[in-house]
Amino acid sequence: MEHTFDNIRPYRDEEVALAVSELVQEADFYRILQFLYKEKADQVLENLKSANSIMDFQVTFIKPVLESMIKETTNGVSFSGQENLPRNKACLFVSNHRDIVMDPALVDYGLHLNGMDTVEIAIGSNLLIKPWIEMMVKLNRCFVVRRGVHGRELLLSSKNMSSYIHDTISNRNDHVWIAQREGRAKDGDDRTHSGILRMLNMGSGEKDPVKGLAKLNIVPISISYEFDPCDVLKAKELALKASGKEFVKTQEEDLQSMALGMSGYKGKVHIHYSKPITEDILRLKSDDPQEVYNDIASVLDKAIHAGLRIFGSHKAAAALLNPDAMDASVDEISEFRHYLSKQLSRYNADEKLAEFVMLQYANPAINAGNALTGN
Repeated sequence: MEHTFDNIRPYRDEEVALAVSELVQEADFYRILQFLYKEKADQVLENLKSANSIMDFQVTFIKPVLESMIKETTNGVSFSGQENLPRNKACLFVSNHRDIVMDPALVDYGLHLNGMDTVEIAIGSNLLIKPWIEMMVKLNRCFVVRRGVHGRELLLSSKNMSSYIHDTISNRNDHVWIAQREGRAKDGDDRTHSGILRMLNMGSGEKDPVKGLAKLNIVPISISYEFDPCDVLKAKELALKASGKEFVKTQEEDLQSMALGMSGYKGKVHIHYSKPITEDILRLKSDDPQEVYNDIASVLDKAIHAGLRIFGSHKAAAALLNPDAMDASVDEISEFRHYLSKQLSRYNADEKLAEFVMLQYANPAINAGNALTGN
């Protein structure tokens, strides 16, 4: 079965030594090491050459980088819900999506701190701009989601990826992470796209989506950032679409988002692991598959919204957009106004973008409030 997935799967342990030997010869990769490790770059390079497994690569290269980013770009990362994590059964982790790189990295970090295996990560082919980037992410347990395909090719690609996810969880007993929708939620309104669920059922061998998706042991994850380094970039995209213009992201803009998400200030960050929703899925009954997908999406959304950590930035933005909808302190509003002004100035952005930035922070507060009140 494994050879069927050769075009999308990450490297396996027995392939690591060869892949690393090729990666360390790439000039661009060495420049990345110099940027990340400064004077320690050569030592890291030598350490990498002795990596013989995915875990070796992640502990030698990924973990130190991530811990450095946490120290330099956040006011701390916290975790909750670890008691909900199944210890002896592989899961499909489905989370809201804020940042291309940091979301799965922080999910992984929380699992690692709790003595659990890291996840296999879905990554769009649009981000694999150079062969060495694909090599690097496959060493970090990433599998490739083909973007820019249509018609029959899209159908075959989706079915192959779904089969791979089911095989990884059911047969290889490895965890998988996937976002609840394609692309980040630019407006902060986290909603599971039913098309993702439909894709996930394609490789289950079941016509009934209840039976098919119950096999995946789905665990919702809520990711909360006090501040989003890419908020102004997202606001520009939202404003362009609101004016009726089409937004087509270039490879350079993808790279900019990746770099900014890693290096930009994020304030406090929180990751919450919810209970598996398998029992919720098995309780669903309908003859209409689309209705089932919609119901499962709703279950996921409620769990993700309920697990969000609401910071002062979220409350302030919601209060500024609608004073009747949210209580925020004078200090929270003042601090957020100052942050917003600084961000717009930093990117030489029009003041008209302020509302689109605020929307990104307000929606998580509104959704979390509705989840807690049952609305």
